[in-house]
Amino acid sequence: MPYIVICRLDQIAESAVLHSAREMVSLLAENQDFHRPGVIDEARHLKLGLNDIAEARPGLTAPGEIHVDRLIRFAQGWDQRAPLVVHCWLGISRSPAAAAITALTLEPDQDEMALAERLRTASPFITPNPRLIEIGDAMLGRGGQLIRAIRAIGRGADAFEGNRFCFAIRPGEEVPLGNAGPPQGHGLTQPWSETAMQADRIPPLRIGLNAAIVAVTNRTPSILTVPATPGDGPADGLPFGPFDPVRHRTFEASLRGSVESQTALNLGYVEQLYTFGDRGRQMDFDEARDGSPHLVSVGYLALTRADAENPEALHATGARWRDWYELFPWEDWREGRPSMLDAAILPRLKPWAEQCRPNARRIQAARHAYALRSGWVIFPGTRSVCSTATSCSTRPACSPRPSPTRG
Repeated sequence: MPYIVICRLDQIAESAVLHSAREMVSLLAENQDFHRPGVIDEARHLKLGLNDIAEARPGLTAPGEIHVDRLIRFAQGWDQRAPLVVHCWLGISRSPAAAAITALTLEPDQDEMALAERLRTASPFITPNPRLIEIGDAMLGRGGQLIRAIRAIGRGADAFEGNRFCFAIRPGEEVPLGNAGPPQGHGLTQPWSETAMQADRIPPLRIGLNAAIVAVTNRTPSILTVPATPGDGPADGLPFGPFDPVRHRTFEASLRGSVESQTALNLGYVEQLYTFGDRGRQMDFDEARDGSPHLVSVGYLALTRADAENPEALHATGARWRDWYELFPWEDWREGRPSMLDAAILPRLKPWAEQCRPNARRIQAARHAYALRSGWVIFPGTRSVCSTATSCSTRPACSPRPSPTRG
C-alpha cells in the first residue's frame, strides 16, 4: 500500500527510517544545504530549488513549469513499493502541493475536491503553495478543478511549523498516522515493533510547562500570575500548560501558546531553567500505581516589561503582576539585610539543620537559599550553628578550627 509522508526538513531522517522510505522529494530554496538520510537512494532523490512564493520576486526562485515537470516525471518513476517522503522547510506549503500533484499524476481519475478534503483532514495546518497548484493543474489537464478545490479548503490554521502526516495516493486507502510506521503486513522491516508491543507496560506520561514571567520596574521585580484553577486552592499560580505534540514541535512553542491563551502576552526572551520528573513529586505512590499520568514538569524563565503588552487584554484574562517581594520578602535586600531573616527564618533553620547528621548538605542549602555567603558555620566537635553573613564582634571566633592533622 503506497502512501506519501509529508514532513518538515528537520524530520526527514526520522520519517525515512520510521516508514522505511527509499525515495524522497525535497522542495527547498536554491543551494539550501542539508544532509540526505542514508536510507534514501541518491538516484531517487529529487531536489527542486524553489522558494515558497506565489509570484516572481527579485532574488528568489518562484515555482515554475520546469519544477513541476521534473516532479511529474519523478512521480511516474516511483515504483510504489515503499512510501515516498516529500518535504519542504516547514511542511506547510510546498510539500503538500507537491503531494497533491503526485497523487493526481499516479491516480488521475480521482476527484479533485475529495483529494483536497483528504489533505485538510490529514493536517489542519497546511496551505498548499498556490503557484505550484496552478502549474500542476495546467500540466495535468485538470481544467482548473484542482485550483478551485484547494481554494475551497481555505488557509490552514496558524502554526510555527507543520505536523508530519501520511497521505494516501488513492481515496479510500488507509494510511498510518504521521508518527507511526507502516501497518502490520506491510512487508517491510519494522525496527519499532518491539517497542510498540511493550507500549502497554509504560505508564502514561504528561509533560507540564510552567512559565515564570518576570519584569522589573523602578528597581522592583514583578512576576505574572494567573487565577487558580478550580480544585487547586485559592492562591494564584504561574502560567501553565501541557505539552501538545500534535500542535507544536517544541516545548517552547507549546509554552508560548499556553501563555498567550492565559495572559494575552506574547513572550519575548524565554530560557528553560529546570526539569523535574521524580516519581511521587506530583502524586503519591498509590496514585502512580493506579495508572494516573506521571507528570514531568519543565520550568521556563521569561523576561519582559510590565508595560510591554495591552494592559486591558491582560486584565481581561484575570492575570496580574505581583510584587516579587510581596511573595518573597526575605529576598528584599534593597535597604539592607531583611530583618525577618534573623527574627523568623534563621532561628528555625538551626533545628532543621541539626535534625540530620552529617548536615553539610542542609547547611549548603541554607546558604544558597538565603544568601548567607560564608555563614552558617558548624563548629568542629559541636552542634552549634551561627551566621556570619553580617559582621559581629566575635567574627574570628566564628571561623572553623583547622582539622587535626592526620599522620
